[in-house]
Amino acid sequence: MTVLGISTAMVYIALDTRLGCLDANLAPDSEPQKMIDSVQVQFESFHKLEFGIPIWKYVSTPTWRKFVKASDAFAECV
Repeated sequence: MTVLGISTAMVYIALDTRLGCLDANLAPDSEPQKMIDSVQVQFESFHKLEFGIPIWKYVSTPTWRKFVKASDAFAECV
């Protein structure tokens, strides 16, 4: 099972609803695709933030703003 499959199963258990993220042909502007895209951005940004120099704790960096924007987009979907 992939990470997406595991996370979809966890959300189904936690929220008692299907998200539709495993459909083969998602439209680019669909809610499930927006969730997938925002999680991808969060993972990439988090890696840079956590393993780089933690300037973002003191100054709003482009990576930090990208992470926050993706987090907000994900929260709107859920």
